[in-house]
Amino acid sequence: MGVANIPYPDGGGCAQQNATLHLSYNSLPDLFINENIYITQATYLDGDVYYDPPIRLINEYLMFTTVEELVNKFTWEILGRMCHLLQDMSVPTHAHGDAHNLCDDGINYDTYETWVGAGVAPYNSPYLSISHNGMSGFLNPIGKDKPLYYLMYRVQQVADHFGSNGPYNGDGNDYLPVTTPSYYNIPLYTLPSSPTSVNDFACCTDLAGELCYNRDGTSLQNRINIRDATLPLAISGTAGILYWFAVETGLITNIVVQNNFTGGTVKVNTVVRNSPYDYSNIVGLLLSLEAVTPQNGSDGYQHIWNNFAPNARSLWQILKGSSTYDILPPNIQHNFVTTQADNKATYLAGLRKNYKIDVDHQTEFNGLQADQLVKYIVEQNSDQISAPVLSPLNPAYCFAGWTDGNSQNSRTITPTDNATYTALYKIPSKSNNQYAFSSNSQKKLVKTSDGILHKVYSSMGRVWYEKSTDNGVTWTIENYGQPLSSNESKLPAIDISSSSNEIIIVWQEKYNETYKIRLAHYSRPGPNLVFHDVYNDAVYYPTTSYSHDAMPVISWGDNKILVVWKEGGLLFI
Repeated sequence: MGVANIPYPDGGGCAQQNATLHLSYNSLPDLFINENIYITQATYLDGDVYYDPPIRLINEYLMFTTVEELVNKFTWEILGRMCHLLQDMSVPTHAHGDAHNLCDDGINYDTYETWVGAGVAPYNSPYLSISHNGMSGFLNPIGKDKPLYYLMYRVQQVADHFGSNGPYNGDGNDYLPVTTPSYYNIPLYTLPSSPTSVNDFACCTDLAGELCYNRDGTSLQNRINIRDATLPLAISGTAGILYWFAVETGLITNIVVQNNFTGGTVKVNTVVRNSPYDYSNIVGLLLSLEAVTPQNGSDGYQHIWNNFAPNARSLWQILKGSSTYDILPPNIQHNFVTTQADNKATYLAGLRKNYKIDVDHQTEFNGLQADQLVKYIVEQNSDQISAPVLSPLNPAYCFAGWTDGNSQNSRTITPTDNATYTALYKIPSKSNNQYAFSSNSQKKLVKTSDGILHKVYSSMGRVWYEKSTDNGVTWTIENYGQPLSSNESKLPAIDISSSSNEIIIVWQEKYNETYKIRLAHYSRPGPNLVFHDVYNDAVYYPTTSYSHDAMPVISWGDNKILVVWKEGGLLFI
């Protein structure tokens, strides 16, 4: 090679002359993109010159060529050799390191390699009859921890499953030295069975006489099995190397398009694809991305493109390295021309959870009426749900609040998950509990000095307080038409003050798996009840299950209140 002006390590430079240059490079993509090629040694007619550290080769050092020409020559030569080496890994005798030759020169030839690549009789190009065994696409190394190692390993391990018939290391095996990450865990057990020992190989029974060369060879079926399992990998692995090089050098862009939740679908160039979707696009071509809405994710939520609710609006985002960029304006479709800067970027469709809200009606005698209202509310947003004042099932049923304690039939909610809200519907002065009034020693009915009747009872697993102003002909549910507590409750008792104007009620209420004794004080006139725990939780922790009937009773006189209940055979006051 004609060179000139290459500097010597100790100063000066060489004259124009022929020399052999020893060159190195950092990586193939760096060589191709940045033309970084380095001189480590120059061999002249009068001796060698070494460079430590190496110096970068530039056009000024070359007489009859350019760095660009050398880079192109080296790049495609090296890339071709990489493809050749990977293809060698698809041949069992190469995978084993089993010495062989292609002709009879004292080293056994390998029956499979000789057979599969032969283009003339008697073999007649068996590689043309390949069966792909359901394979499609190519081995994609992008995103793997070691892309080139992954390709070589994937091809070599399948070939290693099959035996070969050279003199050394001919046994096939299913040993996998690497199984994590999961893409290294190759299902070798799905491959056709293979001879496990050189001694198991039969002569080439499909060939006659001297064509067998009296050497151990594989049967025709075994050669076909090897071909159909390994040759598709050689092809798809070679495509993977070329794809890797194109992506790493920016000849094409590799991007990932996905939702901001696991699974679902996205549209890429109007075609619906499973998320995440790896896509390659030639630099400079138009790419169209579109979010699919609505769709149900594997997380149990409906996801939508939110361009209507005020909070948590949807938008596309670009993830590149550790940085995230919003794409504005926030359109459901994003069209752009790809550049090298898009390579290895992730485009994220920012759909939002659309919480499903079910409204059920729990009636006193007709059970649960499910899904009376179904509504969707976008995450971080609020909306109203409602229940009619009178049940559409039976107008005798009156709205009696919600099971979570809310008293408004129309209410505003801000959900944080899919949810079911249950409205209670009750008929005044009715109970679905046959023992509502039969508890011994518990006072259920009183009459105040103004002639108004007051009663308490259990129904629908809760405690109710009603009054009648017409001597029991009609009754109204007090406490704004709701039970005395939204928690499961039972066994109420009632009493009046010595002045016969104030009402006091006591009952047993579920508290975790045990219970507490609750008390409500009603100072008439007026609608409000004042609630008390007879025992403060910080002082008293009953250990008895709620299933135990405590049978609380109450008495009020001389400005003193006495509450008694039963627990474990003992009375508590």
